[in-house]
Amino acid sequence: MSSLLASTGTADVAIRPLPALSKLRLIPPLETYPAVVSFCQTVLGKVVLLLVFGIGLAFATRLFFLPVLLALALITAFPAQRRLLVTICTLTFAFATCWRAGSLSKAIDIAIVCALAGVLFAAAVRLPQSWLGRRPLVCLFVGFAVALLFVSFLPAQSRFQE
Repeated sequence: MSSLLASTGTADVAIRPLPALSKLRLIPPLETYPAVVSFCQTVLGKVVLLLVFGIGLAFATRLFFLPVLLALALITAFPAQRRLLVTICTLTFAFATCWRAGSLSKAIDIAIVCALAGVLFAAAVRLPQSWLGRRPLVCLFVGFAVALLFVSFLPAQSRFQE
């Protein structure tokens, strides 16, 4: 096995490459096969990919894989509406988790954060020349930090019930 010398400025260090680990990949490079890529771009290929992912998700999550699979099927079927569908599905999963847990305070927390995000977004769109309009991400992150800080000071009695 050959060794390479790496100079650190004061001393040379021998580095031995690990041939077995350098070629190890957890996910095979499927994108390098044009036939696989062209098949996955067809309707049948998308259905097959969703089914394979759904089967793996079913083994991992027991019963919660059906809503996720439905959301992925919608997003795959309507690529022009992807951003809207991802937003709707994310909010649906957030509120559904609170509903399943029976936690009204968590649902209120999520609603407060979403309302603040909506206000910040509307303000950035209506005032494009303001500091908020020129730096919307900074304002959004600061707004979320303020919302999380506010939510952390709400009563905690019902927050720890699972």
